[in-house]
Amino acid sequence: MTRSTDVARFREKLLALTALFKQGKFQECRVHCEALAKQFPKEPTTANLLGATYAAMGQMDEAIASYTRALKSWPDFAEAHSNLGDALLGLGKTEEAAASYQKAIHLKPELVVAQTNLGAALIQLGNPEAAVSSLEKALEIEPDLAEAHNNLAMALNDLGRPEE
Repeated sequence: MTRSTDVARFREKLLALTALFKQGKFQECRVHCEALAKQFPKEPTTANLLGATYAAMGQMDEAIASYTRALKSWPDFAEAHSNLGDALLGLGKTEEAAASYQKAIHLKPELVVAQTNLGAALIQLGNPEAAVSSLEKALEIEPDLAEAHNNLAMALNDLGRPEE
């Protein structure tokens, strides 16, 4: 079998697993992701999807371990940094989450979910001014993003500027 055949088979399996994830079949997705990760241990997208699956199942420690494996293989994987931030935020590790979102944004400034979630983390950390900046950047990318508007309103309110 050629390398291109292996790559094609991997992509086909990853697409099928992504479909399972989107259908909410998290347990099935987890089992198959773990098998695929054993077959392709250095492939970060599998570890990232496995992390998202664990997170969807509420298993944040496992999610963090999977995202960390993805980032070990591909340190510049912006989406994995953002997802790691989500899992850390879910465990109340707000400062670590903010650092993960900042890494994601550094790597991929247009990653609106990281901008939005950084804003939320900064609000929790008591830094509404920085949150406003991050959320305004998110809204430049995606002007109709309700979550960013909501978080921006909270940050502005924290700054004593509810009229804005």
